[in-house]
Amino acid sequence: MKKLFISLALLVLTACQSNPPKLSATVNEEPIKIYQGSYCWNENSKEVCADTSSPEDMVKGDVPTAVAERSKLKLHFDYQPKKGSLGADIWNNGEAREQNIVNSDTIILPREPGIYIYSVYANWEEGDSSYVLQVEVK
Repeated sequence: MKKLFISLALLVLTACQSNPPKLSATVNEEPIKIYQGSYCWNENSKEVCADTSSPEDMVKGDVPTAVAERSKLKLHFDYQPKKGSLGADIWNNGEAREQNIVNSDTIILPREPGIYIYSVYANWEEGDSSYVLQVEVK
C-alpha cells in the first residue's frame, strides 16, 4: 500500500509540473550544452515563471564546445514552438544582436575564431522560454 501511495504521489507531482519544452542542439551531431533561460509556462491551470541572469553570466566559467568555422548549429525542440516565433541573439559585452535562423532550425556559426554565446527563444500556446548555449569557433 505504501509503494502504491508513493507511486501515485510521484505521478501527481509529475503531472502538475509546468516546464517549458526541452531544447537540444548539435554541431556535426556533437551535442552542445544547453542552459534553461527565463520562461513563463502555463499548463494544467498552473503558471510558473522563472527569471535567470544574463546569458553571459549563465555560462561564465564553463568550457564552451569547440566547433569549426561556419559550422551548422542544429536546434531541436521536443515540442515544436509556434510557427515564426523561434529567434536567436548572439551576445557580446552585455549586448544582444539578432542572429538569423536558416530553415527554421539552423544557425550558421561565424567564421572568425572566438567564443560565442547564443540566446534562443520561442513561444508556444502555453507560454515562452529562452535557452542559452556557447561555442568556441576554432
